[in-house]
Amino acid sequence: MGEGRDLNPDQLEILRIIPAGSRVLDLGCGDGSLLERLRAEKGCAIQGIDRDQKMVMRCFQRGIPCIMLDLDQGLSHIDEQSFDYVILGRTFQQIHRPVRLLKEMLRVGRRALISNLNLGHWRFRLRLAVSGRCPESDGELWYASANIHQGSHRDFVEMATRESLPLGACHPLGSSLLARQFPGLFAELLVYELGQESSKS
Repeated sequence: MGEGRDLNPDQLEILRIIPAGSRVLDLGCGDGSLLERLRAEKGCAIQGIDRDQKMVMRCFQRGIPCIMLDLDQGLSHIDEQSFDYVILGRTFQQIHRPVRLLKEMLRVGRRALISNLNLGHWRFRLRLAVSGRCPESDGELWYASANIHQGSHRDFVEMATRESLPLGACHPLGSSLLARQFPGLFAELLVYELGQESSKS
């Protein structure tokens, strides 16, 4: 996550979705910007997890409770249903066993919010068709990126179905009608809701 108080579009969408007073766990929380806003604006009880010691220290400096942990180790130290919402922001594609982590998120929280880049977006398809080269991710070349599981909107939906994950609403980011009507082709970034109480889109 970016440093500072400005939030990315997917963080702003997550901020909008989460109700006031919720208990929130942010996995890969970075410097805690989103958690800070959730606490200040919505009175949420917050907890962060990040594997980067520098990010954990920045959270502490801002009064954000944060644990240093590699998410590939799982969440076994957290009790069941300890949180209302568990966030995984632009981190899904960096996890070695992402399905296991998603199931753990639903064990420790009532709902999960996952933001993910959609490699099915028309710009990525066009680049691959015209140049024959993989698209850059967050400005990094394919071989330099930390991403190890990159997929499209359709890939994510099919994974949720195959793994019996309770997929609820999908929030395509962008103001265009096309992004909302055809997220697989026109939404570059999406926020997914998982959980039994999530509303279908």
